[in-house]
Amino acid sequence: GIISKYTTIVGSTCAQAEKSVDLMELRNDRYDYVIIDEAARANPLDIMIPMMMGTKVILIGDHKQLPHYIETKYVDKFKKEKEQYSEYDEKLLTKSLFQIIYENLEKAYKEGRIKFKRTIQIDEQHRMHPTIGSFISREFYEGTIQNGEPLDRSVANGVASGMKEWAIEKGATHYSHWFQPLTGITAEKHDSFITHPD
Repeated sequence: GIISKYTTIVGSTCAQAEKSVDLMELRNDRYDYVIIDEAARANPLDIMIPMMMGTKVILIGDHKQLPHYIETKYVDKFKKEKEQYSEYDEKLLTKSLFQIIYENLEKAYKEGRIKFKRTIQIDEQHRMHPTIGSFISREFYEGTIQNGEPLDRSVANGVASGMKEWAIEKGATHYSHWFQPLTGITAEKHDSFITHPD
């Protein structure tokens, strides 16, 4: 296909990942690498689709933040009916597949069952105010995450200016701030690079 001639990287949602096989004309229906972001939030059925498509799989996520999405009514239903199931395990519903894999790999490494460490956690954060960052580190990460040095404003301005110039050279005239609040709807803020005289 034409897409496979111009790119070696494909982005997709977990649920739609299988459709990329035909677009990319994959050999053996597999990618060399599959990288799944926000893997701790994905439910097991969704995350298995891209995982099955990779020779090597990299999961990026944080099970100590927002939990994976599974409808509460199903968890409650299984709890009420658990005597009907011989091997009911509530953890399989309340823990994300990411968390189960992460904890099993950590345990296997500590017990010497695997030779190389397969998990990594960030140890420096730059997103939050240091006071908030220190609280989060202490309360949720056992003090293992340090606050990074603030970015010099002149460097930040230089990066922003360079990105703007690059975008304008590529024909962009507007940019958008996009975010998705927990209400399930999207909100956008549009601005223009170009200011026109009155």
